Amino acid sequence: MQKFLFPMKYLRVTQGENDSYSHKGSLAMDFGGKDQGSDKLYSPCDMIVKRCRQKANGEMYLESTEKVEFADGTIDYAHLLCLHDSVFNYREGQVIKQGEHFYDEGGMGNNKPNRFGTHVHIEAGKGKWQNTRQFANKYNVYISENQNHLYDLFWLDSDVTVLDGKGYNWKRVVENVVESKLSKEPSRLKIGFASEGDIKIISNELESLGIVTNTVADGYIITSSWVSYGDKLAVEHKCKELGIEIADYIEPVQSSVDNETVELKEKISVLEEENADLKADLREKQQQIDVVEEKNGVLTDKINKIKQIIE
Repeated sequence: MQKFLFPMKYLRVTQGENDSYSHKGSLAMDFGGKDQGSDKLYSPCDMIVKRCRQKANGEMYLESTEKVEFADGTIDYAHLLCLHDSVFNYREGQVIKQGEHFYDEGGMGNNKPNRFGTHVHIEAGKGKWQNTRQFANKYNVYISENQNHLYDLFWLDSDVTVLDGKGYNWKRVVENVVESKLSKEPSRLKIGFASEGDIKIISNELESLGIVTNTVADGYIITSSWVSYGDKLAVEHKCKELGIEIADYIEPVQSSVDNETVELKEKISVLEEENADLKADLREKQQQIDVVEEKNGVLTDKINKIKQIIE
């Protein structure tokens, strides 16, 4: 069974789902590829072209020929809509094999090839197409039927570079990972030593998986959040591609001497507090003694005066 693969070699989200610009109430996303040029799109699985509108907005509606495995683990037929290409390579009824180039980024809109900046607008969902057209939602944004979150549908193959995943939880295809040294239990990760460029690539990969990172100045990355085993394997795969070491991050353990020192410092702190309390008590007692002595002096004076009168 084929996995439903992300159709580009570079993942760079330029407008996310439910964005107020033109995606309000929609799960569509815009992708910009590697740069401002026109990147190719490759078929996510074996698909049949269901409808083409080369003019208009350059729309191509496709549907999987068989059920596929989605990134969220579910299995079903897939339907896909791409917009803004101005030159189509396939026509309705043609079958495109997984991995074949079938579409390009473009700016097609309202019958004008350069109506928009170069990008591709993608909508997708589970199941077969029931109606290959878009309709206006309550925000007057045109969307297709039965949309799903793209990050729940598309797997990122090993050759996909994440430039900007916008924090969505994209999932990697991890195959043939042999004898990973990483713990199967959730843990933090330490990655490096790495160059500044590789740190950026790994940071983007971690961000796409929803993993919070701390980048250490000397070329290491230590994750702040704990990472599941599945995500560890995905990150490990990317690290192997770049030739970067990865390991479970273990918090520094204090030695027994350090532990004894800490205990002694704690005892000293307690004794100092007790000593301060005793000194406070002593000052209070001394004040009471001073008062008694003062009263005693006054009484002594009175006694002496009385004695003088008597004599």
